Amino acid sequence: MSGDEIALDFDTSDGGGSGVGLNSTYNFDDVFTIENQGTQTIYVWANFSGEDLDDDDIWFYPGSDSGRRLNDGSNSVVTLTTGQQVNVGVHIDTSVLSSTGDQGLTATLTADVDVPGGEDDSQPSDPVGEDAAVVSKDPDVGEFNSIQDAIDDVDGTTVLVEPGTYDESVTIDVEGLTLEAAEGASPTIAPGDDTDAITVTANNVAIDGFGTEIGVTDGEATAVDLSGLSSSDSVTIENTSFDADGAEGETYVFDPNGAVDLDAVLNDQGNEFDPDAVAFDGQIIPSAVAPTLIEDWNDLDDVRFNIGGDFALVSDLDKNTAGYSDVVDPDGTGFDPILFEGTFDGNGHVIEDLVIDQDGQAGLFGQLAGPTEITNLGLENVDVSGGDQVGALLGATLADATISESYATGTVEGEKRVGGLVGLLQPGTISDSFASVEVTGNTSGTSVGGLVGANNALPSSDGIVERSYATGDVTNNYDGDDYSAGAGGLVGKNDGSTIIESYATGSVEVVSENLPSQGGLAADNTNGDISDSYWDTETTGQTEAAQSGFGTIEDSEGLATSEMGGSAAETNMSQFDFSNTWNTVVGPDGYPVLEAIDKQTQLDAR
Repeated sequence: MSGDEIALDFDTSDGGGSGVGLNSTYNFDDVFTIENQGTQTIYVWANFSGEDLDDDDIWFYPGSDSGRRLNDGSNSVVTLTTGQQVNVGVHIDTSVLSSTGDQGLTATLTADVDVPGGEDDSQPSDPVGEDAAVVSKDPDVGEFNSIQDAIDDVDGTTVLVEPGTYDESVTIDVEGLTLEAAEGASPTIAPGDDTDAITVTANNVAIDGFGTEIGVTDGEATAVDLSGLSSSDSVTIENTSFDADGAEGETYVFDPNGAVDLDAVLNDQGNEFDPDAVAFDGQIIPSAVAPTLIEDWNDLDDVRFNIGGDFALVSDLDKNTAGYSDVVDPDGTGFDPILFEGTFDGNGHVIEDLVIDQDGQAGLFGQLAGPTEITNLGLENVDVSGGDQVGALLGATLADATISESYATGTVEGEKRVGGLVGLLQPGTISDSFASVEVTGNTSGTSVGGLVGANNALPSSDGIVERSYATGDVTNNYDGDDYSAGAGGLVGKNDGSTIIESYATGSVEVVSENLPSQGGLAADNTNGDISDSYWDTETTGQTEAAQSGFGTIEDSEGLATSEMGGSAAETNMSQFDFSNTWNTVVGPDGYPVLEAIDKQTQLDAR
């Protein structure tokens, strides 16, 4: 090399070679290296001139990508930010030569802050030979001053961003795109309050080296929203900082469908979160607004010390989980039911092997003392027994409660107001839930149901059971003379309350000689409303929806097993919404399943 010139000799070699031959093609990888030692991003390309070979026969290429011609005729260039370097190879095709002889060619290498051909026609490439675009707040440095503009216009797979704060919301909808901070840069995307910073809707996207800033005033904001992706998609988030105010409504990463490993994003990929963050339920959020996370039985037991708190179950619990023998005491009175009035999100997890043996209210939650929301929780293989107001999930409500997308399996036994999921719903709403529980009311038992024991109204609000079902057997050993106190496939007593779009299939049996009432859906429907619901007349042994009470029963019908199974269900259970709520099942136990709960979970429970 001499001055600003470098000589490349492809003639003879020390190893005895005689140079390149005729009618041949050669690729020489990594012949020399170019490094940007300046202070701005540059574009590098080359032209050959002289003799018989031209740009179609000989060219430089980045790395080992011999198909990438670094010449401004095709506007294919190398993009180098400050400090970056690239190895350059040489491609030679001698098929145009008719005789041997020296070819003295001159290659002109150009490094410029402007792309050849102008911004509209440019197709720059990064050091590994893929198309790139450069974004900068300085118009003398990059092609674009907007990240979104670069994403919309880039022909390839890389957008390099120079330092600065970009007050825009960015959507990445180009498959395979890498959004990357330029060498040594830490650009920040700060779209303003109540606005998402980055939304990704394309597969195989990488985000590397950015800062994000979000805030809320009266709305919501997400730093990286991946909700438009599926679990088969892939996104990488590395070396990125997330800044928020730590307010309700702020989410660092929202990934409900599992496109990324949230734990890895939180802990293993060089990302930083301020304030600190936690990952759960398909999202990473500031710890200041996160619920209290429940990982074992000790955590579950501690719920009772913050009855108005916000909790989330983040792992399955069973008899092998830490704290079981201390908290559940399976050889004694079992788990002590919790008094509660907050929010509890099961996140699709399961609490298994719950044992309760109490004299009074019994259930995971003995009583809900105030407005409460319980969602997406499974209870499996429960063994719950108590006195009055007994259910696998809940003994009783004293205020409006919302229970959704939850279920129970196992056995429940009590004296009165006994249900597979809830003992006494007074008032509250159960939706998109089910129970496959063997339910038994003992000798003083009144109001025994497969899902709810007693569904009672208050002057201000009703109890509502909607889009739910029960498949467990219901037995009432009541020996009194109250005709209205019996057993129902779904609800024991529906007193001034509502049952809608639900069904029951378990056997219903009352053993008393005093003949208390029984029914396929409810034993008693005093001033209640039952509509759009069904029961299996063969398996329940019941011919009436409710045997006593003066409530209304509309568009509800007892059907044969075959009429409720498989594709026949959609025809015969015509009041059900098979587009959004229910799915038919082919095969044994082919009763409809809920869209809101995993199908196999429901089939395994039967």
